[in-house]
Amino acid sequence: MLSEWNSLQDPPDAMCYVLQHKYTATRLRLVGLKGDDYYHCSHLGQAAGRSNGRFYILLARLELLVTRVNDGAYEGEGEERLCLQDIVTLNGIKLQDSIEISDKILAQGHLYEDRGYDQQWGEEHLGNEYAEIQQLYQNAVRSQPR
Repeated sequence: MLSEWNSLQDPPDAMCYVLQHKYTATRLRLVGLKGDDYYHCSHLGQAAGRSNGRFYILLARLELLVTRVNDGAYEGEGEERLCLQDIVTLNGIKLQDSIEISDKILAQGHLYEDRGYDQQWGEEHLGNEYAEIQQLYQNAVRSQPR
């Protein structure tokens, strides 16, 4: 996987792959991962170690925050903000709190199309007065910056 990425004509600076499970910030380290998440990250970490510093494997929580005007039907596109939160090494050493990213570096496309949000805040539709609502979608990712 790392070789294919490295051989792309114009590879992105980083790539994020969504893990199967969700993790809290305290469990976000290799030894805290479950099942296939642990297996895949462990093998990628070993491969990155053999890449002479060309790749690093990091873990983070992926959050998509969608802000819409609550018009009773949620018909607007809304404003979307995609961020990596609690960015850590495989050992759990925190490197950065948060960074906004582009969806172009996500390995899986259409992550949020057929899925409900994890949390929602905001006001109800009040007749002819509209209010803002925010919906938060959360995942854990392994990130591979070059």
